[in-house]
Amino acid sequence: MISFEKYHPLLSSHYTLDWLTNSNLKAVHELRANLQQAELSGRKTDPDIPTTAHYINQSMRLVMKNQALLYGITDRATKKFIGSICLWQFDPDFTRAQMRLEVADPKLAESLYQEIIPRVVGFSFFELGLSQLTMIVPEHAALKQWLATNHFQNQPYPHTRKLANGQKVALLAMTLQRDAVADDPAYRF
Repeated sequence: MISFEKYHPLLSSHYTLDWLTNSNLKAVHELRANLQQAELSGRKTDPDIPTTAHYINQSMRLVMKNQALLYGITDRATKKFIGSICLWQFDPDFTRAQMRLEVADPKLAESLYQEIIPRVVGFSFFELGLSQLTMIVPEHAALKQWLATNHFQNQPYPHTRKLANGQKVALLAMTLQRDAVADDPAYRF
């Protein structure tokens, strides 16, 4: 297996994906402290900057152990941190993984979906050699609709997520097979 450490930065037309250690700590903390993003991702919010710094350090340990790839997304024109994307939960055969995207500014979500997801999917399939990616998303998430219209298939996923207000939301496993995008130029890496 090739070391994950060499896979940075990744570039798309407008964005740079690089290790979170290269992102502005305060901006990463703002994303990690955002309740809505935490609920969408199924994680707790970071209460303070030291907690975020610890998270970033732990993320890099996972990269060094070839267990996850976690990138901060930066707009190349403005140099502004705008989100993060993660590949993790690799299966033992290294053929399947989960992908998670968090967006700091909801107004940028659609443009990130259109540019970043195909780039990371292409990287996963055609550079890393994975055959399947899954994103776990709440049933009501805008990302679900985008995924459904871009080759991802809804798979049964019998879990719910409890929101801060106590409400439970159904989760969906949106799965993409490499064969579904093998001939789609938008996903070529």
